[in-house]
Amino acid sequence: MTGVQTCALPISTTLFQQADLLFGLGNYVDALARYREGLKFDPRRAAAWAQVARLYTLSEEWTLASRAWYMALEIEPTNVVYVLGLAAGMRGQGLVEEELSLYQRALELAPALPGVRSEIGGIRATSADERFRDPLVALRLAETDLRLSNDQSARAIEVQAAARAALGELEEAGRLAAMAEARARNVGEEQLATKIRERRDEYLPGRH
Repeated sequence: MTGVQTCALPISTTLFQQADLLFGLGNYVDALARYREGLKFDPRRAAAWAQVARLYTLSEEWTLASRAWYMALEIEPTNVVYVLGLAAGMRGQGLVEEELSLYQRALELAPALPGVRSEIGGIRATSADERFRDPLVALRLAETDLRLSNDQSARAIEVQAAARAALGELEEAGRLAAMAEARARNVGEEQLATKIRERRDEYLPGRH
């Protein structure tokens, strides 16, 4: 018997490919529908669960996003990107203790990963809950993170500013906050620069 033998792609693969294309085009509603349909056929596709989580994050549906990140981590428990995604989901729900626990898990998986210590430090510097607030710890974490970024992290400088403010060193805090905003703008991170300016009002009210 002769002829060309063809092999059809599994329906889940086709659906995930369509979802990826729609996601890339910014058609998030249809992309989400395709990912969810594909996961009915292949629920062990961690990357698809992660995309579902990202889509729910875009609409700030934090509980649904967190559930999707949980599913991704069930399949790939050492994927630090998924751990950080779930941490963001916890932050969106105001679950500070769970968020901190996930950052610690991320550092256990990737001790030299830049950025994580600044997120912990941001909580330690500004939390209204005395259980989590410790500006001296925040300062040390931010200093370590700044070294890991070769002194380039605007977020680490911002956390230093918040920690100094919490310690009553307002002049130094103001100087560092301005430096953090300028650093973010210098590297084209306008969204971060705007957030730094907005957050400054929380720990340095009335100082611009």
